[in-house]
Amino acid sequence: MDVEYSELGFRDWLATRPFVILANEKVLPKPTLADVSPAILEYLQGRRPDFLVADPDHLFDRGIVLSHDHMERFRSGEPILMAFGADAVPLPLKRGRRQLKALEKLIQDALAIQVYLKTERICALMRVSNETSRRMKVPALRDAALELLVANAWIDDGRRSNDAEERALAFFRTQYDAGSRLVGAFFADNPSPREAGKREGQQVLWDCAGPDARKIAAEGIDHEVERIRFLLSCLRQATTLVNAIQEQADDSRRDRPAMKATVRTIAGAGVERPSLAQVVRAAVDCDVDLTGLFPNLLVHRELVALARSLGRFGRGYDVRLDASQFVIMEKLFRIGLEYLGRAQAAGEFYDRDAVAILMARMMLEIRDAEVWHRILDEAVALNSAITFSR
Repeated sequence: MDVEYSELGFRDWLATRPFVILANEKVLPKPTLADVSPAILEYLQGRRPDFLVADPDHLFDRGIVLSHDHMERFRSGEPILMAFGADAVPLPLKRGRRQLKALEKLIQDALAIQVYLKTERICALMRVSNETSRRMKVPALRDAALELLVANAWIDDGRRSNDAEERALAFFRTQYDAGSRLVGAFFADNPSPREAGKREGQQVLWDCAGPDARKIAAEGIDHEVERIRFLLSCLRQATTLVNAIQEQADDSRRDRPAMKATVRTIAGAGVERPSLAQVVRAAVDCDVDLTGLFPNLLVHRELVALARSLGRFGRGYDVRLDASQFVIMEKLFRIGLEYLGRAQAAGEFYDRDAVAILMARMMLEIRDAEVWHRILDEAVALNSAITFSR
């Protein structure tokens, strides 16, 4: 379920109305719940929303910025679910820029760690997938893996260069070296870089055991490359937002109205938005909350926080979960098990179902289903925070 998010305008009216359905006054001048899609009603879970009827041509005047796809759907008459910040007041520019700079640094570190781990994993996958790689020495194989990232994961940063490929390779080598220094603290037992790399190789051997090993390895390489590309795209988005807030601060100091393009950038209306499943996957794998980059996902912050906790638990850390997180876990685990029990039935999933499958799989890597059912039943009944220890 994709939800628009705004912290602009309507301060008093929206103080007690976190969810509002935006309706096109030219198509639905008097909207009712009968005009709302089943997906929105399911997301609201019985909460009765208010309607805001507006003209598509004057949304920006009212402080509402929609993404291109949402604006197109809104113009066609489809009601759009919006979530508004409780205080509806944007952060001061300086503080907002500092927070984004901090998030940019977190993503940078997460990318470095993942480049190190994924490069080691790709090396192991390449050995499984073809004979040539098996005969290569470690340094040559690592170079081949990094060159694969250059070819398929690199996203240009807009700087002019005579040799973009050389600059991309230097970037990934720098990330690999930085990740080797950061990877120990990523795990509770603080392994050496070499030990962390060996674990990735061992996991590949477990994953690729069986007659379809080469096919699984080839698909695995594609998945790992795509995850690096996604993280790099998030880093680029963080940098773009930092620069946009700086531009807005400059406009404010000079008493100039903010450029519409800058406001759209800060509102997240001009970017390709990831799915909730991608953001949850990054939370599990990288311990990073990306919702600050994509306003339409801010309403899922509690779920992302839960995913980060489960990821840390999987890496050996103790985690403390509160009562509301157990309720979310119980629902996602139940839905995920239902889909997993269908033996990978064909068909597209709702984003929520993809998240449930992802979370259920990770939980099953930590404990078996029977143990989780007992833990979740007890936790929901206690209705209190519980600390999990390995």
